[in-house]
Amino acid sequence: MSAVLSPAAERICQAAILHFAEHHYDSASLNEIATAAGIRKASLYAHFKSKDELYLAAFNRALAVELEHVQQCFEHSNATPLGLQYCRSLQERYAHAPTLRFVLLAAYLQPASLKVTLDEGYEDYLQLLQDRFSDALLHAQPALTAHPAAITQFSVAYL
Repeated sequence: MSAVLSPAAERICQAAILHFAEHHYDSASLNEIATAAGIRKASLYAHFKSKDELYLAAFNRALAVELEHVQQCFEHSNATPLGLQYCRSLQERYAHAPTLRFVLLAAYLQPASLKVTLDEGYEDYLQLLQDRFSDALLHAQPALTAHPAAITQFSVAYL
């Protein structure tokens, strides 16, 4: 999903995640992102050809962080009720994790030129969340194996 970038491009992406998490795509300033990354705006274009390219690179990095968070919540949630660890983490993560804010902003307030790609990424996020919940549900209630429609219904309700 995420391409390997140079250290400078990674630094730009991290600055972009923070900036895009606070500003809609249309309100974002490439000059401010470049300044936050410690470079000039002209140097930013040596790494990313356009605002769209930077936005997608930053989105892919933020999405990777959030996908990993979903995995971790469900891997270490044996002591809590089904899916509760992820739900409990949302409020704090929203306040302190620009990656989550950016993913949500990109999913719901998209630049038209990137809609298809952003939708695909967000659908991957939701699918992983639904899959991890379904897996946890089957682990907690093995008898549901015979009722795949019920598993789907519960996991969609969880979302």
